[in-house]
Amino acid sequence: MPRIELDAVELVYPVRENRGLTLKELVLHHLFRRKTQTTWRSVHALRGVSLHVENGERVGVIGYNGAGKSTLLRMIAGVYPITNGHRVVDGD
Repeated sequence: MPRIELDAVELVYPVRENRGLTLKELVLHHLFRRKTQTTWRSVHALRGVSLHVENGERVGVIGYNGAGKSTLLRMIAGVYPITNGHRVVDGD
């Protein structure tokens, strides 16, 4: 019996701060193998998503660009691991 169950699922992942790399940093990094200062921040891609789909039911996912549609589908498929919550995906 195919089914998808999501209960209060959250997905948080780290991203690098949007900071350009200067020519000086690039040269120093490659010549002297120096580490560049990288700052990271956490991005909440999905918060508190709950969904229950049984065998024979169909679901459409719509939304604006950047709303998290592909992230949700990748999380359901298991490509992105969930941070919090519970996910069950069974299928034939």
